[in-house]
Amino acid sequence: MARAGLLKHVIEIQQPIETQDGSGSVVNSWLVYLTVHAQLLPQAGSEAVLEGHTQAFSVVKFNIRFKKGITPKMRIVYDGRTFDILNLVDVRGVGRDLEITCKEAV
Repeated sequence: MARAGLLKHVIEIQQPIETQDGSGSVVNSWLVYLTVHAQLLPQAGSEAVLEGHTQAFSVVKFNIRFKKGITPKMRIVYDGRTFDILNLVDVRGVGRDLEITCKEAV
């Protein structure tokens, strides 16, 4: 369980939305879904080769109080950094705590 004293980082959970610009073209952007306190747990760093370029990334976990509606299509913004959600785990399966594993390109 994520104890209240450990939830000292404020994060934004954002959801993707499609809007239209003035010319009627579809524009993808992000809307704040939720702002919550979280525990930040750095996990690992790694590199991958994508289209011939080496891309470094780090994996972190955010632990928050359970909130319904969060999906892997969303992202997290913390301290000016953007994290893609990889996995969501309802800790102990009782709807009390949520562990969110994310990847950040660096």
